[in-house]
Amino acid sequence: MRKILLIVLAIAMALLLCAGCNNISHTNDDDLDEELEVIVIGGASDDDPDEASDGDSNDVSDDDSNVDNDKPDGDTPDGWPIELPLYPDGEIERIVPGENDYYGIDIINTSKATMEEYAGMMINAGWECTKSDDDLMIKNFEKGDRSVMLLMYDDEESLTISLRDTPAERPLPNVWPADRLPQGFPEYPDGNIVTVYIFENGNLYITIEETSQETFDKYLTTLKDAGLSVENAGTDTIEYEGEEYPTVFWKIEKDGDSGLLYFFVPDSTARFAMN
Repeated sequence: MRKILLIVLAIAMALLLCAGCNNISHTNDDDLDEELEVIVIGGASDDDPDEASDGDSNDVSDDDSNVDNDKPDGDTPDGWPIELPLYPDGEIERIVPGENDYYGIDIINTSKATMEEYAGMMINAGWECTKSDDDLMIKNFEKGDRSVMLLMYDDEESLTISLRDTPAERPLPNVWPADRLPQGFPEYPDGNIVTVYIFENGNLYITIEETSQETFDKYLTTLKDAGLSVENAGTDTIEYEGEEYPTVFWKIEKDGDSGLLYFFVPDSTARFAMN
């Protein structure tokens, strides 16, 4: 009897041991499954949800977005007027602001083709082209109460962009406007003054007829002797009544006042445009 009881107890112990082994195996499988669920590749664990959220946000911004959060949007240079599209090519030599929201922008290492491209950009931005002279390489635009002039110089690599209020012209008496010009500005020596206009922004436009190339050239020397800076601003060929004539533009400047003047051979006319 005792022997039978010992055998029954042995079988019972064996069954208990087998049940225990099965429980341990199940527990280990469950633990392994839980460990797999918290693995995050390339990120933080679920144990710190705030850290995981921050990491995911930064990863998306840097890898999946075209916006670089470390840099400002665009490459617009300091001082560029917000009314104008950014010029697409070349180097900005200087941006000079003035009174009444005037801007003068000098660009080098550009081309006539790029100037034409920029003119298209201006039109697409809502500017109306009011003048386009391929011979003189000048384009004028207006939008609202603002106007823009593009002037390409003779080297076809340098450009000036002038932005100002749209001028309203007013005629002045046809005499030399000494009181409207910088002090010490020499008077033109001969010819007939046929138009003098002043604009709201203070610009002058003077036309002198019945003069000569010789007089005009001597006047340029007179301007230099009076302390003005006189620089060649470009040469273009103008067709007039079947003939071609070279026309030279000159940029003059003194004490912040500047302008353009040129002599037009067919009409024996000198013209001034003074800022």
